[in-house]
Amino acid sequence: MKNIRLHITQQKVKIALGLTAVAMMGCEPPSSEIVALNDTIAVVDTPASENGADPNKTICDPFANNPNRVGANLDLGIVGQITYLTDDMPRFSTAQEYSDYGVKLDATLFLNDIFVKTRSFDLGFVTQSGQVLKNHKGEELYEYFGIQMDTELRLGPDDQVGQYQLAILSDDGALLDVKTGSEFETIVNNDGTHSTRMGCATKPIRMDLNSSIPTHIKYYQGPRYHIAMTVLWRPWPENDPNFQPNDPLCGKSGNNYFFDYTKVPSVPTAKFDELTARGWKVLTQENYALPRSITSNPCKEPDPVRTFITTTSPASIRTNQTAFSATFRSNYQVVTYQCSLDGATRVPCTSPVSYTGLGEGSHDLRVWATDLDGRTDELGASYAWTIDLSAPSAINGNAVSTTNSVTITWTTSEPSTTKLLWGPTTATSNVVAEDFIYKTQHSVTLNNLSPDTAYYYRFAGRDSVGNSFTSNRLGFLTKP
Repeated sequence: MKNIRLHITQQKVKIALGLTAVAMMGCEPPSSEIVALNDTIAVVDTPASENGADPNKTICDPFANNPNRVGANLDLGIVGQITYLTDDMPRFSTAQEYSDYGVKLDATLFLNDIFVKTRSFDLGFVTQSGQVLKNHKGEELYEYFGIQMDTELRLGPDDQVGQYQLAILSDDGALLDVKTGSEFETIVNNDGTHSTRMGCATKPIRMDLNSSIPTHIKYYQGPRYHIAMTVLWRPWPENDPNFQPNDPLCGKSGNNYFFDYTKVPSVPTAKFDELTARGWKVLTQENYALPRSITSNPCKEPDPVRTFITTTSPASIRTNQTAFSATFRSNYQVVTYQCSLDGATRVPCTSPVSYTGLGEGSHDLRVWATDLDGRTDELGASYAWTIDLSAPSAINGNAVSTTNSVTITWTTSEPSTTKLLWGPTTATSNVVAEDFIYKTQHSVTLNNLSPDTAYYYRFAGRDSVGNSFTSNRLGFLTKP
């Protein structure tokens, strides 16, 4: 399934909070623990050599990083169980039969959402490491399986309080049951073997800011070659007599009807765009909470604490300003900060932080955030800049004159602008305007001068941070 990303290894792992995998074919449950794998967390069995259990059984779907969710919660997600039919079993055609009679794969699934667009599915469950999930006989699992999922529906940050109509796009069958009273009730029945079809609820559920509605979702994939499973909802207005709960596409089906599976990855068709135009929305990670019996998702550790320097003043990494300030933030909302300037001992600080009277040379600011659980971003954020208080120096000045012109050249010790002050008297009151081009070789030509006449000049300029200079007064004599 496209959005079910799997980790399968032979490393030891521990499944937190007692969420051990169900033993398959009479085997004892493996002992396990959680380990980090390539910057994510995976739940994996112990090696077969230690307890006789098949190591390639336990599946974990870590949450994808969501930059829009600050401080990812561990209570989000969907927990699931895979069942499958053996060769000697009837080919059932309802999701409930797969749940009741299918062989349970020794695995506990943790999903982040349910949005699988119609696609070819003769390759099976492909893991992130490239392995294909197999049944107890070592056969690839790509048809005649079911997934039973448990979650609690709730509003996301962009959803409004009110009534909602649920729907499922699935190939093959799917059921969605919600618990609004003491019992679960099927409100979306899209069961049976069929191409991608839209099944719609005929009654709404009411959602407010505190709603967390226990929900069962049963799905099965019968014979190959296509798979789809997407959960949607849209607002169901309470006082709109013109609202039609029977959407024109409810009950419509076809493998290329809602998604073009010939594209890789599949892309929505115009029919799917019609749904979104009428207010249908695919449920996101924020709409799924783990069942209340599971206090946290063992597949996902809290996002690491990170620190970001967002603005600096001055903004340039070279400056002649001896005062400096910076603002910073973290990916967590409630944190404390420590700062260090130029390698000094860390001290508590707040954003913005300011410094004055800094000396010439290189400087470095480092900031570390710490969350309420005491987890610190040990890498921190850093910003380096240089204070330059030294003006360029001018060397190798030279003037080559004719009877009515002169070309004056000079070199500066660092790139600077070109400016010339000159005149027939020592006042040098005439100005060749600054060009604001930074270079070390400078040249200015003056025309329409008088023959056999003494002139005076000073060359000037400034470097890129504004340090300016003016040379001593020099002179030349035009030719007769």
